[in-house]
Amino acid sequence: YKGGIIQCTIGRASFEDVALRENLVALVDALNKILTDMMVTSEFAGRPRRWATGIELEESEEGEAINPIPEGNRAMISENEQAKFGQLESADLAGYETAVNVILSQIMAVSGLPAHYVGVTTANPASADALRAAEAEVRDDFGRVQEREQRAVRVVHADAVRVHAAPA
Repeated sequence: YKGGIIQCTIGRASFEDVALRENLVALVDALNKILTDMMVTSEFAGRPRRWATGIELEESEEGEAINPIPEGNRAMISENEQAKFGQLESADLAGYETAVNVILSQIMAVSGLPAHYVGVTTANPASADALRAAEAEVRDDFGRVQEREQRAVRVVHADAVRVHAAPA
């Protein structure tokens, strides 16, 4: 992993622990970045903003303008006939969902884990037979989790424990 670029072939069963860890860390870092960006966008532009012109502003003792229509007010009223009101659209967050799905599909390709193992859900839940088929690559004939998937889970779990145990 150099500069955010994954250096290994995706989907190879022969990943060493270190290469698997580096690939998953790079992808989880990318996922965290996308989710953080989405939350920041949601906070600052996720809801519509209202605007008004032609309204006289009052000033505080410090000389700063006071909003004549507080954020919580549902109605905007003015005695001025020239006053105009409007609304700016909120940010569309759908692009973040697409980015998250791309990163999750890469995590699945690197780790070999089926979609329901990484929390990917659909409108129509899969049947038990479909779940068993999706897990066929992960499980051998005796139903034991293969070594590669065990390593992937150990690596991700170890990183999660390390991050949560880090001093604040």
